[in-house]
Amino acid sequence: MSKVFSTEDKNLQSSVRVNRKSLYSDIDLTLSTKSSGQVGDIYKKTDAAAVKQAIKTLVMTNRFEKPYRPAFGGNLGAMLFELATEETGEEIIERVSQAIERYEPRAKVLNIDVFANGDQNSISVRLEFRVINTNVVETLNLNIRPSSPRAPEVLPTTPE
Repeated sequence: MSKVFSTEDKNLQSSVRVNRKSLYSDIDLTLSTKSSGQVGDIYKKTDAAAVKQAIKTLVMTNRFEKPYRPAFGGNLGAMLFELATEETGEEIIERVSQAIERYEPRAKVLNIDVFANGDQNSISVRLEFRVINTNVVETLNLNIRPSSPRAPEVLPTTPE
């Protein structure tokens, strides 16, 4: 009985590799529904928008919020009531860049700017990153202020 080989097996000395770009996708976390007559119930984010949403979720997550992953997140809520010094800004930059480097392999951080407003206990973070598979450069602006002593609130930002 003879073995059956595929067409790629005729030259077993070479490797068959598929080079394709993967499409990043995720559900839209606003959970707004599509109108009737469209396929699917909720909207989907793809490529750069999906990565941007994932980074926002990652950075806004505080430590110990994700079960079985106590170090997950940027833990920026803990920084709201710290004294606003130059070291505080550097600590925020370090936390954000480490979280993205460790938990979001689809993005490469290019620049992080931090602005602290100590009078209002708010932090503004401007994050510029590149999506790995498409080389698209995106900017994420986060304004974080406490809505209660336990949970930070994200304020809407206007594009610059």
